This record gives sequence, C-alpha cells and structure tokens, in this order.
Amino acid sequence: LAASPAMLVAYNIITANGTGNNMGILLQADSGNTTIINNTITARGSARGNFGIHLNQSSSVNITNNTIKTNGTGGENYGIYLNTNSNQNDIMNNTITTNDATSGNNTGILLNNSHVNRLLGNTVTTNLVQSDGVQLLYLSGNNTLQNNTIVSAGFDINISNANGTNLVDQLF
Repeated sequence: LAASPAMLVAYNIITANGTGNNMGILLQADSGNTTIINNTITARGSARGNFGIHLNQSSSVNITNNTIKTNGTGGENYGIYLNTNSNQNDIMNNTITTNDATSGNNTGILLNNSHVNRLLGNTVTTNLVQSDGVQLLYLSGNNTLQNNTIVSAGFDINISNANGTNLVDQLF
C-alpha cells in the first residue's frame, strides 16, 4: 500500500511465497495512521528477502497481536522491518519467528533510521547464530523496548548507532 493512510488490516491469513523479496504486508510512502491487527502472516522463499511486515516512510502505525513467520533459504528474513523515517509506531504483543535453514541475517524486528517507536510485549524467536532478535541500526534513536521476550541464537538486542533507546524489563 503506497500513500494509503488510515487503513485497517485485520483478521487476515496472508502467505507470500516466491524466490525472494516476499512481503506479507508492505506500507510505504506515507501510509501512516494504519492499524495492522490480529493477522497471521507467513513469508517464505528460496532466495533472500522475506518480510512479514515492512514499513518504509510510514509513521503512526499500530502493529498489534499478529503472528508472523518468515522462512527462507537465502538469509535476510525479517518479521517486522521499519525503514527510513518510519517513526512513532507501536509494535505490541506480536509473536515473531524467523527461520532459515542455511544462512544468517535473520531478524525478528529491525529498525533502520526510524525513531520514537515503541516495542512492547512482543515474543521474538530466531534460529541461527547470525540472527538477531531485535536490531536498531543507523540513527534509530529514542525508541522504547519494554517487556519483550527474545530468544535468539545471535544477539538478543543489537544496537548500532542508535542513541537514546530505553530498554525496560526485557526477558532473554
């Protein structure tokens, strides 16, 4: 959905299959003020780039109570990926699993250049050493992570060049 603000995406079963760049839900170019709630999302492929939910330049999005699974054989499987000024989003009470049988760079929740987001009460599981539960990268500052349960073979939380992040009551 591009430039489609104020949407409701609820109670769907979404499956994206293919070779790569499979996206269950993609919001981009100011598709803010959207609610994504109570969906079951699976993205899997035989190449890299499988995304459960991908936000690009979309703010004030509520992502709540979703079950997200990403599987692929080429790495780069992301449960929820916020990219480039996807700010002031609430990511709450989601169950996220990323799996890859062969290679890494699998992340449950990744924020890249995205600010003032709240990650609350999520359960994140990843399976490879190169996988991270939550990544905050490149100027993703002033985010709050609270009451999340993270089980990762790699880093539970990986913060790089992201100032002002609050970590409260995390379970690893």
